[in-house]
Amino acid sequence: MPVLPTSADACTTRPDSSGRLVDSLLASMVALLLLTVGQKLIGFVRSIIMCRLLSPEELGTWSMLQTLVLTVSPIVLLSIPACFGRYFATYRQRGQLASFVKQSSILCSIGLGVGLVALWSFRDPIAHFALGNRQLGHLVVYASLALIPFAMFSFLSEMLLALRYGRAASRANFLSTITLTIFSLGFLLYFPPTAVVMLAAFGLSFAIPLVLCLGTYRSALHELPANTNRLAWGPTWVWMFPIILMFWFSDLLSNLFFTIDKYMIVNLARVPTQNVLAEIGAYEAMHVLTGIFFAVSVWIGKTLLPYMAKEWEDGRPREVSVQANLSIKLVGFASLAAGVVMISIAGPLCHLLFQGKYDSAVYLIPYLVYFYVGCGTTIMLMNYYWCAGIAAWSTIPLILGLIVNCVMNWFLIPEYGVEGAAIGTTCGMVCQVISLLAIAAWRGLGLDSGVIGFLLASSVVVVDRTGVWSWVALLAVGIGFMGLFSAEEQARMKQAWHAMSAKLRRST
Repeated sequence: MPVLPTSADACTTRPDSSGRLVDSLLASMVALLLLTVGQKLIGFVRSIIMCRLLSPEELGTWSMLQTLVLTVSPIVLLSIPACFGRYFATYRQRGQLASFVKQSSILCSIGLGVGLVALWSFRDPIAHFALGNRQLGHLVVYASLALIPFAMFSFLSEMLLALRYGRAASRANFLSTITLTIFSLGFLLYFPPTAVVMLAAFGLSFAIPLVLCLGTYRSALHELPANTNRLAWGPTWVWMFPIILMFWFSDLLSNLFFTIDKYMIVNLARVPTQNVLAEIGAYEAMHVLTGIFFAVSVWIGKTLLPYMAKEWEDGRPREVSVQANLSIKLVGFASLAAGVVMISIAGPLCHLLFQGKYDSAVYLIPYLVYFYVGCGTTIMLMNYYWCAGIAAWSTIPLILGLIVNCVMNWFLIPEYGVEGAAIGTTCGMVCQVISLLAIAAWRGLGLDSGVIGFLLASSVVVVDRTGVWSWVALLAVGIGFMGLFSAEEQARMKQAWHAMSAKLRRST
């Protein structure tokens, strides 16, 4: 867990310029760890039961509908919420934060409205592309209704994280997990288990937390520092436009990287539509087993970004480099360790959890483990790109990775189906991570040898089908702990561990 205080003061709660006590980095990370672990365990159990109740075809249909919502959301919101973690500190210093939040809310509302109209108007072509059948346009309409609460929840969660309400944002997400579990399992047991039932549960799981957390959102807005300078619409968004465009393009590339394999399976696999959806269902089931690595990495990265941005704004770029390197190694090592365990027991575990329904897809696990380790590395590296103001450069690795992904999928999917998609996506991730590391090092990131050593060791999981060599690589990394983490990083981890232990003891 990348707890990275720079001094003893960083382990306590401190007032910001408005006098409000904000979450310290350590407090946010502790809350993040506890709530995220609980949230993902609940989500994991829910997903396992869902995979068992839904037929492979319905699971594949649900996977594609959920993918559609997740792909469209940042597009219609113009990716404005994605820049909150980086630019709230800037507008706070200028005395314009309240106006910036208001103007962002208006623009996102307009974008969401336009997006909904577009989905309704082009539902049949979208259904053909996403589901392989123009007759399923009504499912696109249902997905657009679920998009409304999801987009609103995403906007407000990003706002809370950027305002350093890390624990409140974690609680809101935990609540959405609980409600999704209750509704999805309740609906699947009471109604016929279909993708539409899951879509209804998905929408309600974000609508209810929105209502229940309105008090927290209002408190956060009321505690925004009063504007000391006027924020003009024209100059503000003319200046922000290239930044927003960069965030939007980056989000689009990232989402396509995660979803393009499924879309290409639908359109390139040489099997009937129902069989394709069944294969995607099996693919989704394997993602359920390995996706928890990525979910934890996302939340750690989002929580860490506002604090790294503050270090950069305060003129401490070296501190940002140290935090970026340490977060890559800590998150990556934890993901690799969990992945090695997963590979070793994947066969029996899959048979037990899914009642043998998806045993034929177990061979995909090593590809997905390596893919999610690379995802965690990408997220931690992107924090440096945002802070250093070089996020535009990140589009080059994202484009290269996406091109490799698409080209490999184009040639492999018609012949090898889902396995071809897994191989193509893994190759794309390797290209993306190498390019991100090279550009970040060129633009000032003090990249250390421990990061390179970890990434080389983790690549063993791709070719290791038994897990034996993965354990050897993991053991080698563990033995080389002193080389993997510098003396300064080890001191920081010990300090953070002692502070976290003291905090937990006081809370109990």
